[in-house]
Amino acid sequence: MDKYMLPRARASGFAFAAMIFLYVIISFSGQAVLSALSAGGFIYYAVSALFSVVAIFISLIIYAKISAEPVKVSRIFKPFNYLYLLLGVLIAAGMFMGLGFINTLFAEWIEKLGVTVSAADIPLETWGQYLAFTLVLGILPAIFEEVLFRGVIFGGVRGAGAFSAALLCSLCFSLYHCSLAQLIYQFIYGLFLCFLAYVSKSIIPGMLAHFLNNFAVLTFGFFGAEIDLLSPYIIAGGLILLAAAAAAMAFVYRKTCKASSDGNAEGNSGNFGGKQHNGGDTGGAKKDKGAVFSFIMPGGLFGIIICCAIIAAGVFAV
Repeated sequence: MDKYMLPRARASGFAFAAMIFLYVIISFSGQAVLSALSAGGFIYYAVSALFSVVAIFISLIIYAKISAEPVKVSRIFKPFNYLYLLLGVLIAAGMFMGLGFINTLFAEWIEKLGVTVSAADIPLETWGQYLAFTLVLGILPAIFEEVLFRGVIFGGVRGAGAFSAALLCSLCFSLYHCSLAQLIYQFIYGLFLCFLAYVSKSIIPGMLAHFLNNFAVLTFGFFGAEIDLLSPYIIAGGLILLAAAAAAMAFVYRKTCKASSDGNAEGNSGNFGGKQHNGGDTGGAKKDKGAVFSFIMPGGLFGIIICCAIIAAGVFAV
């Protein structure tokens, strides 16, 4: 192993920082070009939606170059129990119905403080636009964001334990969206996606859950359908679905812990890019308490600071 290659936790921190930095640069230059070409409406939003995907793609290449255990396609797309896809559907529906009101209420609360919350007016007037945005806002982000956040970042700091890794990964996931109104919702969604990846040992079910959330927003917008996310019946139904998904994941988690402590199972590390490691919080070897620090210093911290600066700029923008 090359002595200059970085441990996964530190390499994932640099990958996150590189992604955020590249996203800012690509967005700034790309929007400048689009404005110069007087590209608006569909073209503007469709091309802009690809900026984050391109930034993530380049950051994954960087991660593969600097990590001692780069992400492998065989790890990401390895076989898994297809029942976890059902869990992904439950999580997507539960989040949209049960906690979708959080964004609305939080946005209203922020606006009462004098902060303008702007929403992208995505043009969805034709079937072609609908299908195009399903690709660039639904499918591609679901794939690339899950590889980066649940594959690289969550997998990179899994040595610190599933809970610590999920909290850190979800924080980065929520900050990455650079939306103060969506901060809480994205953080909670990130937690569910992390634990789904943990129990399923795959990020594919999370990709499905991620896609369904984005797809629901686009589909309701395209067909002009309205759903009252503040309805107590809809919230109750969504929370029941989330509770069912959480109970199923908790059951698998406890079963995994028991199997690991009995020495009957290989550790469920959530490491989708390299070797399997026993331990973490499954009853095996000692946790790597330095994994979180390795991620944060210095790479992860740089990415977090940039995200916070973007959010703050939006808050204080006139």
